[in-house]
Order: sequence, then C-alpha cells, then structure tokens
Amino acid sequence: MVFANFKYLASEKTMLVSLILLFSFPVFSQTSPTLDKIKKTKLLTVSVNEFYDPFYIENPLPDFPGLDVELAQEYAKFLDVDLRIIPLRTFDQHARTLEKGDTQIALAGLSSSIARFKDVYFTDPYLISTPAGLVSRSSLPRNRKDRS
Repeated sequence: MVFANFKYLASEKTMLVSLILLFSFPVFSQTSPTLDKIKKTKLLTVSVNEFYDPFYIENPLPDFPGLDVELAQEYAKFLDVDLRIIPLRTFDQHARTLEKGDTQIALAGLSSSIARFKDVYFTDPYLISTPAGLVSRSSLPRNRKDRS
C-alpha cells in the first residue's frame, strides 16, 4: 500500500471487522436477492469515486490500486467472486447504479445525510476523517507570555 496509515486500515483484523459489519446488513443477508445475484453471476460490481486519490487511482502501479479498490478486492475474495470496478463522479450516479442493480456497493468517500438516506442505505463508516488546517510551528507563540 502507498501510505502507512492505509496499511493499518487494511490490516487483516480491520478487514475482518469491516467484512463482518458489511455482510451483517440486510443487503447481504442469506435471503438477499443482491447476494444471490452476486453468487449466481460470480461477479461483485463496486462503484468508486473517479477523482478521489488515494482511494481510487486511475492508472495505478501494480499492488497500489487505492484503498477503496483494495477493500472491494477483499470483499470479492471473501465471496469468492470476480470484481468489476466502475469509477463514477457524483453521488447521484452512485445512487442510480445501485438502484438499477448495476452495482452492489459504492465505496466512494460518500457522506451520509437525511436526504441521501431516502435514496440509499449507508453502512457504518469505514473511514472517519476530520479536516484540519496546517500552521507553521514558527508562527505559534513560544511560551505563555507570547500568547496574550
């Protein structure tokens, strides 16, 4: 993997927990038409965000396809099926392909909202990120007196 932090995220234990969580949802229950289709066609189709490096990399180096693609590969391996990745650009595209049955999972850094829950079901997040700014250490006060 390209980044050390992603290596931790995709460790075997984390992957196992992710698989258990993902496949415990109704879409992957024993009587799910979605799971039946995946098993029948021996193909898992996953949409990813086309412009979301390092989660999807358009022309990746060998063994570095991006985190979302690596997760999808693990899901396919778990199910013992082939994998097809479909890069898309917008939430609406992901929701439409799920609704039509053209994909079974969207791994695309999608944020949930009440409005979006009307169209699709969201699992628990597989990555939580907190945006933050960067500040040069030299611009920070050196001691308490400098802070006033």
